[in-house]
Amino acid sequence: PIVAMVHGTDLAIAHKIAATGFASLSSLDSGHFGKGIYVTSSCSYALPYFGTKKNPSIIISYVNAGNMYNTIFFYN
Repeated sequence: PIVAMVHGTDLAIAHKIAATGFASLSSLDSGHFGKGIYVTSSCSYALPYFGTKKNPSIIISYVNAGNMYNTIFFYN
């Protein structure tokens, strides 16, 4: 299925993603669960990851999710 997902990042990186796509930047961060493009369906879930950036930004993309790794975190 094609679903709307959110990716939070800094504005400069968001511009690069918009210009060249996610794949060209996916090697920048090894990620918590390995290399990949991390997205979520919840802006509030993504907030802790991009809210501290100098110029926080979100990208909303329609994705065809292939190799997903579902995670659940609980915040206190």
